[in-house]
Amino acid sequence: MRHLLLLLAACGLSTGAMAQLSGTKTIDPAGTGTNNYLTFTAAVQALNAGGVGAGGVTFQVKAGATFTETIPAITATGTTANPIRFSKSGRGTNPVLQLVGAGATDAVLTLDGADYVRLDSLTLRENPANATAAEMTEYGLWLKNGATNNTVQGCSIELSRSNANKSYGVYVLDGNNSANRFYNDAVSNCTSAYYLAGTTATYDTDNEIGTLPGGRSLVSQIGVPAAGGPPVTTIVYAVYLKSQTRVKVFGLELTDVQGPGSVYGLYSTGTSNSADLTDNTLRNVVSNATGTGIVEAIYIDGGTTSNIFRNRLDGVRAGGSTAFAVGIDVTGGTTNNVVNNFVQNVAAPASTAGTAVRALSLRGGTNNNVFHNTVLVEYAATVASNKSGAFFMSGASTPGYVANNIFVNRVTGLTPGAGGIGAAFFKATNTLTTLSAGSGNNLYYAGPPSAEHPIFYGANTTAPALATTLADFKQLASPAEQASVTENPPFVSSTNLHISPTTPTQVESGGQSLVGGTGVGTDIDGDARNVTTPDIGADEGTFQRVDLAGPAIVLTPLGNTSSLTSRTLSGVAITDASGVNVAAGTKPRLYYKKNTDANVFTAANDATGNGWKWTEASNAASPFSFTLDVSKLRSAPAAGDSVQYFVVAQDLAATPNVAASPGVGFAGTSVAAISSAPTRPYVYRVLGFISGVKTVGTSAAADYPTLTAAVADLNRSELNGNLTFRLIDASYTGETFPITINANPGTRPTPATSPRAVLIQPATGTGTVLLRGTATTPLLIINANYVGIDGGTAQNRRLRLRNDGVGSASGVIFASGRNVVISNSELIAGSSTTGYGVAFDAVVAGRLANCLVQRANVGVQLQNNCDSVQVIGNSIGATVAADKIGTTGVVVLSSQHFDVRGNTVSGVTRAASPAVTGVQVSGTSREGYVRGNFISDITHTGSTTSTSYGAVGIRLASSEAAAAVLVNNNMVRDVLSYGDDGFSFAPHGILASSGGGYGITYNTVALSGTMSGGATPQSSALLLNTGVTNVTVLNNILVNNISSTPAGGRVYSLMVVGMAGNTLLNSNSNDYYVTAGTSAALASINGVEASAIAALRTGTNGDQRSVSVAPVFVSAADLHLTGQNCGLVGVGLPLTSVPTDIDGDVRSTSYSVIGADETNICVTAATLAQASWQTSVYPNPSAGLLTVAVRGAQGALTLEVLDALGRPVLRQALPAGADVSQTVDLRGQAAGVYLLRLSNGRASSSQRVMLR
Repeated sequence: MRHLLLLLAACGLSTGAMAQLSGTKTIDPAGTGTNNYLTFTAAVQALNAGGVGAGGVTFQVKAGATFTETIPAITATGTTANPIRFSKSGRGTNPVLQLVGAGATDAVLTLDGADYVRLDSLTLRENPANATAAEMTEYGLWLKNGATNNTVQGCSIELSRSNANKSYGVYVLDGNNSANRFYNDAVSNCTSAYYLAGTTATYDTDNEIGTLPGGRSLVSQIGVPAAGGPPVTTIVYAVYLKSQTRVKVFGLELTDVQGPGSVYGLYSTGTSNSADLTDNTLRNVVSNATGTGIVEAIYIDGGTTSNIFRNRLDGVRAGGSTAFAVGIDVTGGTTNNVVNNFVQNVAAPASTAGTAVRALSLRGGTNNNVFHNTVLVEYAATVASNKSGAFFMSGASTPGYVANNIFVNRVTGLTPGAGGIGAAFFKATNTLTTLSAGSGNNLYYAGPPSAEHPIFYGANTTAPALATTLADFKQLASPAEQASVTENPPFVSSTNLHISPTTPTQVESGGQSLVGGTGVGTDIDGDARNVTTPDIGADEGTFQRVDLAGPAIVLTPLGNTSSLTSRTLSGVAITDASGVNVAAGTKPRLYYKKNTDANVFTAANDATGNGWKWTEASNAASPFSFTLDVSKLRSAPAAGDSVQYFVVAQDLAATPNVAASPGVGFAGTSVAAISSAPTRPYVYRVLGFISGVKTVGTSAAADYPTLTAAVADLNRSELNGNLTFRLIDASYTGETFPITINANPGTRPTPATSPRAVLIQPATGTGTVLLRGTATTPLLIINANYVGIDGGTAQNRRLRLRNDGVGSASGVIFASGRNVVISNSELIAGSSTTGYGVAFDAVVAGRLANCLVQRANVGVQLQNNCDSVQVIGNSIGATVAADKIGTTGVVVLSSQHFDVRGNTVSGVTRAASPAVTGVQVSGTSREGYVRGNFISDITHTGSTTSTSYGAVGIRLASSEAAAAVLVNNNMVRDVLSYGDDGFSFAPHGILASSGGGYGITYNTVALSGTMSGGATPQSSALLLNTGVTNVTVLNNILVNNISSTPAGGRVYSLMVVGMAGNTLLNSNSNDYYVTAGTSAALASINGVEASAIAALRTGTNGDQRSVSVAPVFVSAADLHLTGQNCGLVGVGLPLTSVPTDIDGDVRSTSYSVIGADETNICVTAATLAQASWQTSVYPNPSAGLLTVAVRGAQGALTLEVLDALGRPVLRQALPAGADVSQTVDLRGQAAGVYLLRLSNGRASSSQRVMLR
């Protein structure tokens, strides 16, 4: 919006010459009268000159008229009460606006900062006379420079795909262009139909594209056609949505989108994006690339919340030999709800690339909810190695709650043994750990079971996971997917994914209740869903029900035990659509036997029989309980025995369906008629006891020869007291890795009455002990509670674990469980490009203390909801290049109550993607500390714009708006990268990139070096990025002395990007400093630079006590303060939450020092050597009367007392003499901190005093 005050009289202009327009005007080439304009141009010129009067103005544009003009941009702005409207007048075709082209950025019509403009029933089109690219029109309608609250309804925009400069139907760019509505419009023959691109600094809000009742919103003939298009290679976006908050696209009919490479239908990207893409139809979205090309109908990349509801996708095709075709692709974002969509005819039949077809794909995102979708993949592959998945998930980090969907893959043409896969569910890794436990009630079908047509395929170069049957899949996915089914669903046709009402199907009432789930109350047609037993898929109806599956059985297996008595298996959830049979004799049963007993079901059900024994459930409703009666076993349980068991149940169908858990290999016609036990039944071991001190080594007197043997004995025993494994040899190189410590039923916390914990440590008197191997796994996996690895003392790390493996999983220690403590050890991985030092996974109350971590891609990582884990006093990184960390020193991922404290993170370096970081907090992390750390040498060494990435000391990237992460008392220096355009690839001391609720206090950041890359690199000591909210910035020293080789480079102390208003909750008492130069400014706040502290205060709406002075550090490598920092003493605002500094020195409770280092005395830098006297002030604190004693004075001294704001409150002379003493009376002054300064005209010294 442009806010213009027209001072007419002052400008010497009459109000008549610039009269405001109001009422009704006409635009008619054949019209007459004072209210008629013969041209569109004349009408716009009058509007811009006069503005809008009371009630607004309406221009009635003659139906059937054509205006071939170069129309000036509309710059006038309306209001809610005074709108501007251009609309068709009369019957006939829409009036046509077409451009006399003369440039590469022409627009038929432009709204330049204009607000409340309405365009009704107009046609904006390419002028048929424009034959060359220089003449052709690039933009049909261009909104820019803060154009807001505009409506375009019932209009048609027709440009030319032959324009080599590319053409855009609706182009929204430059400034914050928000609350614009595009309803019932038709856009065709463009490179891109709608291109809405906000920026991270000025993102757009509340824009809408859609269909209102009685109309249609159409997009057709978009992109670059295979024949007749311009000779250009470009990414085609039919609808492009970048940095759009609360954007809506609904009821859009999109067809015929094609291009020579990558092609996208609806494309949503940006960290601020929140998008509703609903009720759209996308047909014939095609990549014509002969080689590599990507075509995606709906693409979601980043943002907060994206809702993809009730869309119909049909005809997403890629013809290239290494191409990809994707229906819906989610690659990022906080919450993504994909609900009630039809996806069909997604094909890349000639492609040999990866998983070439991914009809519904999850490749990122924090919370992904995939409910009630119907997906059909059906095409004839022309290469036998073609791979496809109706449902696709990427690596282990992509979470998903997947329920009530139909995923069908009926691809043909896959020759057995040729490597082709047509899976219902295709995953990029061979594990299913990221499916939520509630996932299930899905229908998966891939044809008759075979290696080429599995229910599930998990890719892995050496050991792919293959589940050709539903039973195999359920075992892999347990505890998820236990109520899922398989059948070839009875669609109305291959082109109509509604369910036939005449064919019995498991779809009917086969879903789980998702009450409260977003978007699940109705189906794709708007029909209400059954809330308790909904149908599977996007179509809810009254279908013919058939029950072909046995009951779903979900249980938690029994753990190992030392108990020799009967056991109870409880909490066994058994459900079935037809009901579970609980009649005597057909009730659910628990079958069990010792592993040495015969695998038969004909033996007597008592101690005389050699075979399976059974007991019925003790109750008659889910969850069920069973008693494993050991008196029925042939012999009583003893240490070393293994007991196998499984649960079986049948339903109430006319012909009962029987199921077991585990199900693979099971066969039976009822719970009492079983012909085959599960191939791998559940099992628990009967354990012996272990405790005490055990030695490990090659000595004949040692209890175990290897740690492998010692842990194996622990895993087959139960603790009955503390257990210590003492390592008595200098080297352990013959181990079998990984060494895994399993959960032990005997563990208890050490403070308990009978402590039972495990400790591994070097024996007393042993020197450094080396445990070394080359493994593609971690050396040590801890899956148990109360386990300690202790290498000695804080001064003497005597345990060194080294993994020379260079695989991505080649870590040193992977820990999960409760109270896992790793201390006083050296942890060395195999390469700074792969592997990790320590990973804590879902650990509660863990600790890593005083360890050395080197030569790893990631030093330390907390993940998967760790709680109360401490990373304290460690040294992470190195000065030797080969021993440095490759990506991040410490990562806190989706964890809470963490404490990263007192670590030295130094030496994190790489030369390729991704960026390097000292400490990173991300995912759903919350309620933790990053404090007292020394962070340095965080360097990205890529030396070209294509290889250089960013470098960050501390990155705060939580997805939580109230993360409550406190960052204090850290020293950050030597953070540097080559740089590239913008801030993403540049160095930053502290970067808050997402989330909120951060407290950034008492930190010292000092950056130096040179950025050389790109044209406009941007570096900062502190960067607060778009979407970050509620940040406290207090008492920090933020110095950026980096220089920029590119003339367009910018260097800031503080950089704030895209914050709506002033969202710094509290910013004050900071020292912002940059080295003066053409590339430097003190701050950049929402794109506005502040060169002085006063302008910075205006930008942050705070910082009234902040200063801009050059701090004097002990050295470039030591950011402690010298005595030459008078400008920083007593300026800080004390925080009770930070009572000490980085060294543990107590901070003042009144006015403390800025930065991580608390100091009390300051001396002017210019004459430091001459200020040789010694000063004593007592009593201090004082009630008001002070004695100042000076020894070694050089002549007369002047005494000044300054208050906390630097204002003098007293000045008096001290008599000349070497040793003098004088009383100073400050009675009557307010309690607080004051600065007492002595000077002789050549030097000065200062000391803080406290009045109470």
